[in-house]
Amino acid sequence: MDFEKSLDAAYVTQHFGFHSRAFLDKIYNGNYESVFEALRQLKKHLIEEYKNIAPAKEIDMNTEVLFRHLTQRLDRTMDRLEVYLDSNIFKIPKHIVLPEDEVHMSQPCTAREDEKLDAELEDLKQRIIEERIKKNYLKCKIVEQKTIIEDLGQFENKLHTILKVVEESQMTKEDLKDTMVKCLELSKASKHISLE
Repeated sequence: MDFEKSLDAAYVTQHFGFHSRAFLDKIYNGNYESVFEALRQLKKHLIEEYKNIAPAKEIDMNTEVLFRHLTQRLDRTMDRLEVYLDSNIFKIPKHIVLPEDEVHMSQPCTAREDEKLDAELEDLKQRIIEERIKKNYLKCKIVEQKTIIEDLGQFENKLHTILKVVEESQMTKEDLKDTMVKCLELSKASKHISLE
């Protein structure tokens, strides 16, 4: 099916609300089921009425042959019906425009309007890209801020711990200075010992 035919089929489907093939399939299936049921009833009747004249196996075999013959004829008939329907019933003339498409026919765009719309589309695409970049940047900043807030929380906890230690020790500035001097002396002494 070439592109123009597929567009015509799509337009027909839009106009009628169903695809022409679906319509034909329903007709075919209805006829097929009717033929099948009629032959089933015929076979049942022949087996019951003429069981003394012909064996059931032969009646069964011959009804199968008849069924294949009838379905072949049904297929050919449906093919002709499809051609007729597609060319006469499900064919929308070129001059017919569906109501939802009239807007395109009454206000066609000029080349300049097309260019303007294309430029607007490009501008919108660019703005979307920029917004996505900003959004990703802000997401990264939010993650950084969460990390900083967590670090500050840990630092605050450590300061509270140090403050508690200082409050519990009740040391004066002089005591702290003496302790620091002794720590430095011990540190120097330990360096001398490790050097020797």
